[in-house]
Amino acid sequence: MLLYQDYTCLTTDEVLENAQREIQAHSVGFVYDDNPLGSGTLVQWDNDFGILTAGHVANEFDFGSRTLLRIPVLGCGHTLAIPCCLLTEVAKFYQYEGPDIALIKLPTSPFLSHLKAKKLFLNLTVRTERKLRESIGTTGLFLLSGGPAALSQNRAPDHGFSRLVDSPSMRFQGLFRKRFTKDGFDYVEVEAQCKKTVGVDSLGGVSGGGLWRVMVAQSKVAERHHYHGVALAGVAFFQRPMKLDGTRILLCHGGESIFTRLLAVVALQPTTN
Repeated sequence: MLLYQDYTCLTTDEVLENAQREIQAHSVGFVYDDNPLGSGTLVQWDNDFGILTAGHVANEFDFGSRTLLRIPVLGCGHTLAIPCCLLTEVAKFYQYEGPDIALIKLPTSPFLSHLKAKKLFLNLTVRTERKLRESIGTTGLFLLSGGPAALSQNRAPDHGFSRLVDSPSMRFQGLFRKRFTKDGFDYVEVEAQCKKTVGVDSLGGVSGGGLWRVMVAQSKVAERHHYHGVALAGVAFFQRPMKLDGTRILLCHGGESIFTRLLAVVALQPTTN
């Protein structure tokens, strides 16, 4: 992972290309009961691995059933699947408009091994103070990662499946508007150009996806930037009504909610799978 690598004098397009590649490596979408359902970020804490997502997304999973949770990988088919009864809900907070955040633990299994071979897990308990510091910064660019449900399409049967669903995951820019704290959780409001940038009216399906801060600094060279990697800055969970200009405010949990509040709950949990 290139989280702290310092690139010099990159164009804006090169900065975004590097950032999107790093973010994509940690981002996943969910297909549950053969339907697209939310997004998440692959994370590690101590010796455990799991998925950071929104609380209302986790509410949809029946953790006592053998219903399959599928994670599309490489953009082709539902290549990885695991019964929900093998997952563990380590922490979950849910209320309308927040708090709305959850952490799901993955068991030691072929599913986890295959996922590790394809994707990367962000370790929340290594350099935690630094990650927290970077997550609450307000400079740089902000990218949201998730799969808008409006872009999902059914495809013809293939690869032995009777039904395939294209559930594209994407990274798109959001404008930082404000940060505030309520009842021990921090929140970030980000404005997204739904129609212009994403091409859809609704960002449903992005819930649970990561808000990422792209850390850049001005270069003395015109139209170029020093790129310092990306920082996980939040978890998206709520979209406000669309404005007349086609933008929406997305409400996200911020870095304090992840690296302080959530990890405090995690610290009380056993670390063995």
